[in-house]
Amino acid sequence: MATTKISELGEEGRIYEVEGTVVKVLEVREVISKKGNRLKVQNIDISDEPEAEDPITLRVTVWEGDTNKFQIGDRVAVKGIFERYNQYYQMKIPKDGYIKKLIQ
Repeated sequence: MATTKISELGEEGRIYEVEGTVVKVLEVREVISKKGNRLKVQNIDISDEPEAEDPITLRVTVWEGDTNKFQIGDRVAVKGIFERYNQYYQMKIPKDGYIKKLIQ
């Protein structure tokens, strides 16, 4: 699967691979699952043009073992399902998807 630029993401519900730089890391929070389990969740924003004046960002939600793993400036690769939510581009990572740090 070829890497797609964030600005070129189009069809919602489709799986894409993107690469970018972490530009924002939000606080880890706990949520209760439908089964009653406590789970850690965190949102990070990435951009493939972080030096641009007004970069397009993609919000990625990470769970459990991937929380507190990423810092501003990290290069990452993400494979997930693209969605739009209000003004945000976002990506959910399915079971066969991933987020991983790239060697800089």
